[in-house]
Amino acid sequence: MAVARLRKNQTGITNRQFKLYQAKEFALDIKTYLFFFLGFVANIPNGGISNFSTLIIQGLGFDTLHTALLGIPQGVFVVIWIGAGAWLNTRLPANSRTIVCMLFMIPTIAGTLGFLLAPRSANVGRLICFSYRLGIGSMLCCNCLEVVTIFALRVVFQRENARRERDAAALVDDGKSEAVPHVNETAFLDLTDKENIK
Repeated sequence: MAVARLRKNQTGITNRQFKLYQAKEFALDIKTYLFFFLGFVANIPNGGISNFSTLIIQGLGFDTLHTALLGIPQGVFVVIWIGAGAWLNTRLPANSRTIVCMLFMIPTIAGTLGFLLAPRSANVGRLICFSYRLGIGSMLCCNCLEVVTIFALRVVFQRENARRERDAAALVDDGKSEAVPHVNETAFLDLTDKENIK
């Protein structure tokens, strides 16, 4: 099963041999920087919420016992949310992961706006939106930047997939259809994204 997934994903297998041209491709690939930036902007609000969630809940006026109890549904909700994203991704057409990511950012952005705009006396509403007043601007900004970055990744992926399809079609048009490798031929090779026309 795992081998079949590796074959389908075209991710190859572990190869510990350093290849300078692959490092150069990595350094020049826009996806490298987009993924780095996405991780950076995603973890600014995530770090605050993950590390200080109990303080945030206490700051809304709840005692220690209720703070601990309110942490339970948060954890359950996170598990359900991740599962729902994976489930939805299997129900959508191929290459829809970035769409699912953007869709699942909408409630986060809405919750951030809710916390920002809710009156300070609306503890229940602010608890549902679940954020912290001081960092609300950075959280909202980072969440919006995540959506923009995910959209940029989608555009890059679509262009790269179109390039691969053009390259494969050009080989076929030139009468070199045997040069277009079968999925099984390239699945476990040490190829970069640009080398692999599958």
